[in-house]
Amino acid sequence: VYGILHFLLGFKSSIHYLSIILDYLVAYGVIGVCGYFKDNMTGLVSGSIVAIALRWFASVISGAVVFASYAPQGQNPWIYSMIYNASYMVPDGILNIVVLLFIYQGVKRGLKRGA
Repeated sequence: VYGILHFLLGFKSSIHYLSIILDYLVAYGVIGVCGYFKDNMTGLVSGSIVAIALRWFASVISGAVVFASYAPQGQNPWIYSMIYNASYMVPDGILNIVVLLFIYQGVKRGLKRGA
């Protein structure tokens, strides 16, 4: 749902069907994988890293296939896509993990009180 809303409400740099599928539906959909990891701090961090890596992978494929023309002259579009997507996803992933670590215990306490 987040990927669809992000596409509908956000800036659209491409309307190519592969970009929509890979950058929005798949890339944001794989974030749900983190829910399959153990419900503790280690699972939270491990699941987040796997989800971020899968999102990066989907975006790299999209970048290399759909946006290859943006790669500098003579540079491999796959390498360019890997670097470009890592340039914003690594800091975003680190920030997300830090925030998750700060709020995890409070959310767990709140869920136990509500149950």
